[in-house]
Amino acid sequence: MAGETTTYDDVFGLESWQAAFYAIRDCDDLYDEQKSLEAEFEVSFDDMQSVIDLPDSSFRDFKEKVVLAATKYLEQSKDYLYQTVCVEFNYCAKRSHFTAKALEALILLLDIFKTGGAAYFTFFGFKSGFFDWLCGCDK
Repeated sequence: MAGETTTYDDVFGLESWQAAFYAIRDCDDLYDEQKSLEAEFEVSFDDMQSVIDLPDSSFRDFKEKVVLAATKYLEQSKDYLYQTVCVEFNYCAKRSHFTAKALEALILLLDIFKTGGAAYFTFFGFKSGFFDWLCGCDK
C-alpha cells in the first residue's frame, strides 16, 4: 500500500493484525520496532507478500508480535484515548453501528497519531477490541 491512496473501504477490509502491520509501518514512533521485526522474521514492511510467505508458525508469531506492538503503543496513550474515544466520541454507544463515516470522525479526533498510521491504529483499536476494553463497553 506504500505510495497508494488508502480508502476507508480498504481499512475496513483488513484483519486486526493487518491493521497493526500497516499502523507500525506508517508510524514514525515505531520505526525501531518495525526494523526489529523485519530483522527477526526476515520480512519487509514494504512487502506484505514477504509476511504472507512465512512458514505457518513464523506467520503466527509475526502476527502476535505486530498486534502486541500496536497494543502497547495504544496503551501508552490510554488516558488521552479514554477521554477522546470513550468520552468525547461516546464509543460504546456508537460501536454497534460503526461505519466508515464513524471511523473517519474518530480518526479526526485522534490527532495523537500525527506521526502516521491514524486510520490503521483507529481501526485496530476497534477491530481488536482495544476500544471496547478501554471504554468498558458491555458485550
